[in-house]
Amino acid sequence: IALLLGAALARPFFGTFSLDLGQPAAVLPALVFGVANGFMEEVAYRGAFTTWMARVSGLWPAIVVQAVLFGLAHGVDMVAALIRKLLAEK
Repeated sequence: IALLLGAALARPFFGTFSLDLGQPAAVLPALVFGVANGFMEEVAYRGAFTTWMARVSGLWPAIVVQAVLFGLAHGVDMVAALIRKLLAEK
């Protein structure tokens, strides 16, 4: 379901493409990359950054700051992609 939904959600940004589900092993590198990327983001944001920031400002301010930075790091890309898409349609 996620592969089909992902293809549908990606269509406005990347255009149409075919998704061959006949060879499920072909998706394995993407799955490994996705899991590894998510793991490293957790280690960086919630592990290293929050630990360092908690020493400087306390635990709750550190949690809030890392959440804001994490949101900005991911939200800015989505907003920029949406703006580019809207401008390209004009």
